[in-house]
Amino acid sequence: MPARLLLRRARDGPRPAEQTEIAHGSLQEMVQLATAWGTDDALPVCIDCRGAPAPLVWADIVALRREPTFPIDI
Repeated sequence: MPARLLLRRARDGPRPAEQTEIAHGSLQEMVQLATAWGTDDALPVCIDCRGAPAPLVWADIVALRREPTFPIDI
């Protein structure tokens, strides 16, 4: 599944967070890249998957990586 790894930067006020693409590739590659950065409780990254209703946030990324069947196809 095509995916993009995004860095989210908070903004002041009611404006939405700014997102910058860090990398793109398969979902598996983006999960591995994100989790290689560290194990912080909440890194400001998300993964945007084509066709998904919402991006995967840090908790989702960590959960995928910990799956015993990882890498998995979604």
